[in-house]
Amino acid sequence: PEVRWRSYIALIQLGEIKGDTQGLLNLLVRMSADYPANTTIKNDLAYLQGLLNTNIPEARKAADDLVKSHPEIPAHHVTLALCMIREGQLNEAESLLDELNLQWDRALPGWKAVRIHLLKHAGRKQEAGILLEGLNQEALKPEEVGLLN
Repeated sequence: PEVRWRSYIALIQLGEIKGDTQGLLNLLVRMSADYPANTTIKNDLAYLQGLLNTNIPEARKAADDLVKSHPEIPAHHVTLALCMIREGQLNEAESLLDELNLQWDRALPGWKAVRIHLLKHAGRKQEAGILLEGLNQEALKPEEVGLLN
């Protein structure tokens, strides 16, 4: 099991370097079958489904369940917000992230992309611009870059 886990981690790192979001999604589908109780894998799978706009009802349910069972984990809220974006519930997604009360300038790049998308939609262009200035866009997946436009 340890070797399998380390192999998965190496493949994830390779997929991240290559910017292969679909490949990462395929890998996480396999990982979720091997590690069905792992909430990080569940969240990452739902996040990638949201990014690729695929299986959104399934991703939304997983994100909802994760937020309910682990509301203290911001990643679950960001994943849920991304699923809400894909369902056209931008106002609800914005409210969800507003309630997090995070220091968004210190958030992960992908999280910032989701936040910027929602801030722009809400007409909060100054806040979006400030976050965008501090964003390392090279650290984003192509689909996260798409959220910025």
